[in-house]
Amino acid sequence: ELSNDAVIQLLTVEQFFQIANYQTKPKFSPFQWLKDKLLPKKTAKGFTNKSQVRRSPHHSSPQFEYESETRLETWRDSLLTHKHVLDASATGTGKSYDAGRLRPEMFDGVERIVYISNDSRNVTTSTLQDWEILPARHNGLTNKSGKLRRAKSGESLDTQANCSRTGAIAALRDKAISDTKIICETCPLLNACRGSSGDGFGFKHKRAIAFNSKILRSHPASLPSPNEFDYSKTLLVWEEVSESLTTMRQILVSREDVDRAIAVISRSSLDHKQKIIDVLNKLHGLLGDKSYHGLDFHGIKSAIPEIIDTTLLADLLKPDLSILDTVDAVADSEFENVKGRDKRELARVNSLLKHATTLNSHEIEKKINREVLKQWLMEFLDIL
Repeated sequence: ELSNDAVIQLLTVEQFFQIANYQTKPKFSPFQWLKDKLLPKKTAKGFTNKSQVRRSPHHSSPQFEYESETRLETWRDSLLTHKHVLDASATGTGKSYDAGRLRPEMFDGVERIVYISNDSRNVTTSTLQDWEILPARHNGLTNKSGKLRRAKSGESLDTQANCSRTGAIAALRDKAISDTKIICETCPLLNACRGSSGDGFGFKHKRAIAFNSKILRSHPASLPSPNEFDYSKTLLVWEEVSESLTTMRQILVSREDVDRAIAVISRSSLDHKQKIIDVLNKLHGLLGDKSYHGLDFHGIKSAIPEIIDTTLLADLLKPDLSILDTVDAVADSEFENVKGRDKRELARVNSLLKHATTLNSHEIEKKINREVLKQWLMEFLDIL
């Protein structure tokens, strides 16, 4: 706020740049942005006088210009010597159209091309519309103004659900848990999902069919994990890379999450548990701040001691997902000693037992929300 006798001086653009020590960015800066995202440089640690630091000259990624009719050839030739290529051509110059003309046989060592878009279901580019869509789990899709999107409760469906446990998997991910295999493995529709499609199943079947195609469209979140899929012979084409390429994730933490962490730690035998509980109690108080801009970083930092031994904390907070496997069944060995009618009756009992002990999607979702600990504390302490 200015005082009444304050003097306001108007600055020219040149004066502003001089005061701000502003350096204009070259037009090839998107190449450097992508390089920094994909190949981050390690930051030196320690203490030093900044005035004595000698900075190396700025090295930018190579810049290429090409005629529009040679775009595909330029991409192909660039990938011979570079792993990552960013086309910074202006909007409306036909990048998406030309991307739809790509085929694996144009490149050495490429067997599949995946076009990645935040709206992969509703591409409008003609050359991309015949690309196979890589399915994502959903509870059904509805058509709104000519576009398919996930249906909300009560909305009419244009595409039936391909996974009855979509909500349970989403609940686990809301707990910052990426390993959701147990949800699939305990599903009574698992075998049907692998081999056919119907209302509430078929995600795995349709996904397997999609991977038979050499050209795919996919949402970033639908891409398989590098731990489960070999990308060495796959070319990824990102639409609007600054929006679709995510380098961070958001975990929402409430006072209830803090209380749950305190409860688990207080019942443990950790030697230094009171120090951690004190930190969490301070954080609990800070979470009472409902301001628009959220918590002040320095306020959080001041509540955290310089050193907290988290060696044993990770094992303590690791979620026990075995509680989601409630399925019971007759042991295989029991079938070895029976034949004929007795074996058929035992099979019937086994089927009834599995059905009675299998939780439906809503029950699993409630159990996750009620009993599975959100995985936030370790990352929170590491970041601070």
